[in-house]
Amino acid sequence: MIGRSTTWLVCERTGRWAAALRQAIDRRAQKSARTTPQLVRETRNLAGLNAAMSERPVTLNLVEVRTEDYAAVLDLLSSDNSRHFPIVALLEDNLPPDALREAGALAVIDSPRRISWALELANQISSTQPPQYAIERVSIADWAWAALPWQDA
Repeated sequence: MIGRSTTWLVCERTGRWAAALRQAIDRRAQKSARTTPQLVRETRNLAGLNAAMSERPVTLNLVEVRTEDYAAVLDLLSSDNSRHFPIVALLEDNLPPDALREAGALAVIDSPRRISWALELANQISSTQPPQYAIERVSIADWAWAALPWQDA
């Protein structure tokens, strides 16, 4: 279960990934006795994503990656600005995921049916972050240690 209020920012053209995310959130909420507020915000292009990321911090950014914007997403992931904002790449076309991971994507999801991976990742992030989200305050080693299944969260 996601412990704190979670804000999602989904950058995609069609709304298909955001719909899958909302369904996964609803399924998780039905299984859980306690629910926490979930806000899913959407943008339709990378310019809108950059503007929305600068407005206020979110728990997790999800960016759809298509053939025509693959290079632009790689640039976004490898930019200094994105180091402060966790980004999950959503593969729309049959593209190589390794470059996205190497550029800085926290995860690469290749189907809306696997969007629950993003829920797990957000759960790990929110359990290791202070109430005011700032990813630069948590080292990778601390984040990984907190994510181990036998740790008390």
